[in-house]
Amino acid sequence: MERRKAERKKRKLLYEKKIELIKKNRSRHKRLILSTTDTYVIYITSTMNNIFYNITDFQGNTKLSMSAGTSKLFTNTRKHTKAAALEIGKIFVEKLIAAKAQNFIVILRGIKYWRKKVIRLFVKRKKHFNFVAFFDDAIVPFNGCRRQKHRRL
Repeated sequence: MERRKAERKKRKLLYEKKIELIKKNRSRHKRLILSTTDTYVIYITSTMNNIFYNITDFQGNTKLSMSAGTSKLFTNTRKHTKAAALEIGKIFVEKLIAAKAQNFIVILRGIKYWRKKVIRLFVKRKKHFNFVAFFDDAIVPFNGCRRQKHRRL
């Protein structure tokens, strides 16, 4: 019992150290500079193993790209969890607020695991942003669902 508690404390300390390192590294990176009048497109792609946040202009030039794997906080199977999606989303939103860009189109792609939580994350900070549109670009099979196998007696 005590050993488990000690392991939990150790894991918690490691997690807090990782967060501190990331916060230190954030200040070293170049600041994102975006125009306040232009409209940008935010792509949020969810795969089976990772979550990607990408912001581009209308020509398709990438301005900022992040994923759960690039932030050293989450590794292996933890990259595609609700905590990872929200933590990376918060970092992404902080960078957008610092860049002072205002007009965005949000396109959600991939698997529908944490979409509502991620949308809520952006909408909570809507005083900083003007969302022109939200699109759900989900992959839907064009033939519909697979038919049930015919039962033979």
